[in-house]
Amino acid sequence: MKIRTIATPLTTASFITVAVTGLFMLFHLSVGLIRPLHEIASLLFVIGSILHIILHWGALVQLLKKPGNLFLIILFSAMTLFAIFVPTGNHYPPFHESFSALMQADITTVAKLTGQTSESITQNLTTQGYTIPNPNATINEIAQQNNKETAEVLNIALSGFKPAR
Repeated sequence: MKIRTIATPLTTASFITVAVTGLFMLFHLSVGLIRPLHEIASLLFVIGSILHIILHWGALVQLLKKPGNLFLIILFSAMTLFAIFVPTGNHYPPFHESFSALMQADITTVAKLTGQTSESITQNLTTQGYTIPNPNATINEIAQQNNKETAEVLNIALSGFKPAR
């Protein structure tokens, strides 16, 4: 089998998978098999990229002769090393704290914050087969009671939310 027949399709397919699953994880919606799929696809992406570099080595060398291209590679390499080796306090996106607060909130609070009624949120959850342990249960407690991811329960609780335009 020639490298050419596998390098580009493998790189393209694994890139699409890594991009989509990465966005799910960025927004803390990594339900089901999102994380393991992301990790496996990442490994396949690395393999495909290495094959792609081998296949197009001459073109890559020519691209590196242009200062702007070389700068981008150096910049992204430096950012990667920085991310690996420099300790940080909070490595979550800015909206993480808001979602964390919603996950710790009870249904009544979520309803007030999203302009819904607690009855409509409860109905959405029970329609989806969730058991609500008590009227003051938090989103996190409901998730634990039903052996589900907290983000999955929050997603259903927010399904009736209509943002202001």
